[in-house]
Amino acid sequence: MVHFCGYIMEYLSKTYLLYIGLSILCISACFLWAKILPKHLFYSRKVLHIVCIGILAVSILSVQKDNIYQFVCLLFFIEILLIVAVFKGFFYSEGRKSWGIVYFLPAVISLLLLFPNDKFLIFQSVLILAFADGFSALFGRMFEQYLEKYRFVKFQKFNLIHWGTDKKTVFGSFVGFVLINLICYLHFPYNRDGFFLISCFLISLVVTATEILGSKGNDNFFVPLVSFVLMKVFIQLDSVWNYFEHGEPNNWFCLSLFFIAAFLLIRLKWLSISGTVFAGLIAFMLLLSQWSLIPIISFFVIGTLAGKLNKNVDSDKKHAKPRDAFQVLANGGVTLGLSVLFILHKIWYLEVLMLVSISVASADTLSSEIGMRFGKKTYGILNLKSMPKGVSGGVSLAGFLGAIIGAVTIGLFNQPYFWIIVISGFLGSVLDSILGLLFQAKYNRDGQITDIESGDLAGGYRFITNDTVNILSNVIVVGICWFFISNF
Repeated sequence: MVHFCGYIMEYLSKTYLLYIGLSILCISACFLWAKILPKHLFYSRKVLHIVCIGILAVSILSVQKDNIYQFVCLLFFIEILLIVAVFKGFFYSEGRKSWGIVYFLPAVISLLLLFPNDKFLIFQSVLILAFADGFSALFGRMFEQYLEKYRFVKFQKFNLIHWGTDKKTVFGSFVGFVLINLICYLHFPYNRDGFFLISCFLISLVVTATEILGSKGNDNFFVPLVSFVLMKVFIQLDSVWNYFEHGEPNNWFCLSLFFIAAFLLIRLKWLSISGTVFAGLIAFMLLLSQWSLIPIISFFVIGTLAGKLNKNVDSDKKHAKPRDAFQVLANGGVTLGLSVLFILHKIWYLEVLMLVSISVASADTLSSEIGMRFGKKTYGILNLKSMPKGVSGGVSLAGFLGAIIGAVTIGLFNQPYFWIIVISGFLGSVLDSILGLLFQAKYNRDGQITDIESGDLAGGYRFITNDTVNILSNVIVVGICWFFISNF
């Protein structure tokens, strides 16, 4: 530890003392502000967010390539200090410890280690977190208080967004959207054509949606990561330009279909607005990868129709309701990540892994829906104890049949790897049941065990939901397949 601190001090003696000094000054001023005017606690926290993360963004631009690892060590040291400070209650706001302040540095450290040659994109990503995220919350709160002061009740209801668990506002999100666009313009391509404008619009839309869905500060982690990936793909690699200029003639027709399909899916209540945004992103990334949309569309249609079999059954609070962003990402997030990796690295077997991911999601969805509709008896997958239908971890013969149908449906899209896709999908469904039985939150409601959130926790962990289990099982199965396909 002494050697590590000496290493840091040697590095600090050369650079960044000014940035650290300014950050300490800002922290001191904001804490003094909050102490003198307790009612301004929210505003002092947001000013602290904007200034300190803005200083970090500027410092990233000034770091030399040879000093990247020293800079990362410095950030790691600061992260440890922040964790200790939050744990000791130093950062406390609105009745809880502000853990959000420790989330952004791991994202920045990961980007610096993985993409050391993309300092400017990392700078932009951190600047988006500092300004767009900070000012959106700041102006959103100010506008909300203005509406309350003058009792504009109708506008108050319109101004609220009910996507995630935290309260977000339309006005604040619009401010963030505009600022993200402006920050994207900092990256000057050779020609600012319509494709650049489309790229900035898409980046701003998705990053704004990511910020809206964030809760308890976790958007501090996801916003810079999502911003970086989208700017890397859409702006630096000119993927939008390449797709429309060098792709098939019907590409513009596909883009038009996005908007028509989005409208219909919302009207049919198959997707919520947040779900539509991320479903559109997944579809667009698949098109940029030049992968077929048919497998994931097939899964979505079959899974949604299967859900209608049990529309009067409450297996959890989201069952038979429009799929939101969390459900879309739980089932399609791995596919989204694989498509991004393919755009960056063009590894051939990523398309097979994409089908494996969709197969796992399809098998799990059909297993649950068919099992609830046609299964006569449900048993715990590990202990074989009788369980109520629809509770995670329960399996039935009908459910196993549904898993096979779901996996086979996706396996048909790739004959050479048919059995790998089918077996992986089925095993993914089994793994989902095991994880659901062991870890997913279960509640006691009127003497019955259920997945629907209620007061009394009967088993598992409150923070592990069905969406969490879905994405964990998907990541594990795809990771195992990746290992075997790439090594054998």
